[in-house]
Amino acid sequence: MNTTSHSDPALQLIIQRITENLLVDQIYLHPFTVHGKRINQLYVLLRNAVGQGIVAARALCNLAVSEKPEYRCHVTFPDEVNRKIKQGNMRATLICQPDKLVFEHPEVSLRVQLPEVDYAVWCGQAKEHFDKEVSKIDAFAEGYAFYLNKANYGQAAFMLHQVIEQGYRAAENLVMGKEKISHSLRNHLEYIAPFCPELGALFEKQHELSVLGKLDESYSSARYDHDFSMSKEDLTIAAKKGKELLAYLTAFNRDLLDEIQRRQVEEGQVVELSENSEQETIKEIEQAEDVDDRPTVDNEPADSNIPSTDDHRERILSVTRQYFSPTHVFCFAQQSREERSVNLVTLDKRETNHHRYYLAILTAEKLDQPLQKQHQLNEVLGDELEIVALYFKLETFNRKLEEGHQFFHFLAKATERWCGEEGQLIVTNIPEPVDLEKRRWQWNRYFWSAEGLMGMVQDQIGSRYDESCSVVMSQAMEQLCLGMLHAIWGYRPDNILNLMYLIQLTESITPLAREHFCLEIPEEREMVVELSKALSEFRYNSNFDANGFALYILRDRLLMFSNEVEQLVNRHFETLEVVDQ
Repeated sequence: MNTTSHSDPALQLIIQRITENLLVDQIYLHPFTVHGKRINQLYVLLRNAVGQGIVAARALCNLAVSEKPEYRCHVTFPDEVNRKIKQGNMRATLICQPDKLVFEHPEVSLRVQLPEVDYAVWCGQAKEHFDKEVSKIDAFAEGYAFYLNKANYGQAAFMLHQVIEQGYRAAENLVMGKEKISHSLRNHLEYIAPFCPELGALFEKQHELSVLGKLDESYSSARYDHDFSMSKEDLTIAAKKGKELLAYLTAFNRDLLDEIQRRQVEEGQVVELSENSEQETIKEIEQAEDVDDRPTVDNEPADSNIPSTDDHRERILSVTRQYFSPTHVFCFAQQSREERSVNLVTLDKRETNHHRYYLAILTAEKLDQPLQKQHQLNEVLGDELEIVALYFKLETFNRKLEEGHQFFHFLAKATERWCGEEGQLIVTNIPEPVDLEKRRWQWNRYFWSAEGLMGMVQDQIGSRYDESCSVVMSQAMEQLCLGMLHAIWGYRPDNILNLMYLIQLTESITPLAREHFCLEIPEEREMVVELSKALSEFRYNSNFDANGFALYILRDRLLMFSNEVEQLVNRHFETLEVVDQ
């Protein structure tokens, strides 16, 4: 294979510069996106020959791409890549796929040995590899909690150093396919920053960098210097950073599994463990409310003062900007729940807080896979803070304003603006009055569709048609949610038809779904999640098996939910009629 086969002259020139000066077996091109900017990462597999040092080769490759900022180089040996693949590192496997090979020496010495293409096995290996990485982190986290409770802060710092070091190594394997062999946390921050700026800036403020330096010092000092210690306050700061790092790991692992499944869909190979993007986003919403919250990493009690809305706003905006750049963010609803439990017998005291913000997020360009990004944001925000958002392109939002769409005027004028300039919005026109007759007719169409679908399953549950019944019931619930949103808002987010997402949006209007389907009870919520996955399971999983007993329960609840929604919407229309008189 030679460089003349490439249409990109910049890539052709880079490969030519590298291969003229180094003996290279293979080069793979792995494109990825950082903050909306495409980066082309070249993986140069250097032949292990006399006179070819890895350090000099890296310097030469970096020189070859120095004039092309959109290109970067990573240099390693083929046997090192093969070792990673054999260990179950699926990122390395995905990087070294045949469709990413851009150069191969005519007399290649050692090729990358790829496993047989079996996406179900690949998903299993990826999960197993991730579990192994997390188990190492958990072991050190338990050590941190043990020494913290013993007030041995020096050893606690050493254990926490290992939590964060192993976390960064796991992140590097998930994102880059190769971890940095170093015990310096600063080195890991610098190593991963080009691939994941969020982790490169995890310790960003001056005091946080000072804490990072103390953790690095703890690696050697805690073993050899018995006088080394670290304040409990600094340990708390570092432990919180460790928890953020674990949330990133969960998101990175989800991204890796998504990529495996996307390749499967693209190649038309659908297997039992495959899930299409609809099913994945359903899982993402569910997982976003069940973020990895291992207490051993941060064993300190939370501050008794509940953070203010301003604190939440700045936190959410900061995390959002790490993934994409919104032009405007409007908050149109907020929910907060606080639960306290005191048991005088066991002397157990628990306190939990959960805050959900409903946002309208505007971007200059249409956002790809918005629910996946929402899941990633919620992973980083933690288990006490969550967003549910409507996503609009700025141009589309302005067009709706010009057309006088009442809901968009409400978002622009009556909600809390978190960020964005007034001048970019076109809000000169007066919103058009609501056409009650038309909207009521549209609501009836949704409601009648839901009624018809529910009638289809009335006598079929418990028979051999349970799987079909689950699909029909999920569509009935979808119609009710869309109908309610359109009746109240005059707008329906039908570009993202994801049932769990639609249910969450209706909760900004009414708690009916949460109350009727007992969504705060994990076992009850799981039944709704399974129902929401029914359509994709029915399409792609030949072994899909619905729970007939759960369907009986859900159908009864769905009927009650339908009746309550109908009453709610009718009261809403009656109110609008009174206002118009």
